[in-house]
Amino acid sequence: METSGMVITILAIWGTVLSSVSIGWQMYRDFTNRGRLRVDTYLANIIEEGPGPQDQTVYLAWKVTNTGRKPIIINPSSAESP
Repeated sequence: METSGMVITILAIWGTVLSSVSIGWQMYRDFTNRGRLRVDTYLANIIEEGPGPQDQTVYLAWKVTNTGRKPIIINPSSAESP
């Protein structure tokens, strides 16, 4: 094999490896680049200042945190049980 043929073969292998790594990185980034939410729930009481009657109801509260890279819109909601 000539020197020029060897250089062409090495460049072809290098191009194949580099393009494969690039495609793999793009796929990984596209699959992991999305919005993710972390939701913590807990039981809470509402404490009001002042001498009036206190609300003794236990509420289910939640804290939502976006841990992903994409923005997420959360519509507030509430539920009431009998």
